[in-house]
Amino acid sequence: MPSMLPRLLATPLACAALAAAPPAAAAGVVVRASVAPEAVSAPATLVYSLTMVNDGDAEERFSVALVSPTYKPARPGEALPESNAIRALGTPAVEGPGSLLGGFTRVAGLLPACSSTGAGGHGYGLERVSFDVGLPPRSSSTLRTSYEAGQPLWADLDLRLRFLLRRQLTTGKQGTLTRDVKVLSPQPSITGRVAVHLTFATTPASGLASFGGRRPVALGKTIAIAGRAVPAIEGERVELRWARVGGHSNVLARGRAARPRVGPGGRFRARWTPPRTGSYELWARYTSTRRDLISDDTCPRLLRIVRR
Repeated sequence: MPSMLPRLLATPLACAALAAAPPAAAAGVVVRASVAPEAVSAPATLVYSLTMVNDGDAEERFSVALVSPTYKPARPGEALPESNAIRALGTPAVEGPGSLLGGFTRVAGLLPACSSTGAGGHGYGLERVSFDVGLPPRSSSTLRTSYEAGQPLWADLDLRLRFLLRRQLTTGKQGTLTRDVKVLSPQPSITGRVAVHLTFATTPASGLASFGGRRPVALGKTIAIAGRAVPAIEGERVELRWARVGGHSNVLARGRAARPRVGPGGRFRARWTPPRTGSYELWARYTSTRRDLISDDTCPRLLRIVRR
């Protein structure tokens, strides 16, 4: 790491309450991400910064893509990733001698609803921004970008912004970096009122994205359900709901599968036998009884019940 980096970063780190990630390097450019404030509660504004040091004798040019975190399970495969957890406010700006060279590309969209019943549905949709940056030789500049975190936060929600630095500019021309670099901002701590994050799995296995993703289950077979809650709301109850869904995603019937009590470590278990053949959505719901917690529910797991 170039010896000038600690000297260049000493002043901003000393003057602001922010969390900083370890530096990363690509050729003559050393970058370091930070976020302020260090602790957030919804609604909040997060300012993500990327300090960029060009320690070489020539200008550096590269593209930067900003990739937002999403509402997703802490463990892969527990649930479907949903929409972005944060939403951009305004346009990124560079402080210092560096400059935005243009080439702004913004891609935005919405994910289809994960449930026919309205369960789940966290986040702001999907958005990704790319642009080109120029850094003069022997200089330090800081890219800053602001985001809103206005939806209920999970205690374990990922709020880290990804900075992707690429050799190829958004125009398709070649930049000066020798390799692509991904820089992850630090995770701010989440305080205040939070939504209860529920995840669960079933035996036999259930699908996440389609009814055909798993083997069909024989009518009359009992489904074992095992899940967890964050925070670990020991002693409280969660509700497991089902809906039988028709061929046009219309709800044909619905009901309660179980209402288990949450045990140590936030674990809960239940058993449920689907009442007839068909395609089922099964989801978990927590209804808050406390001022410090917010009600929430999950995207469903999907089961196809057949007669054998």
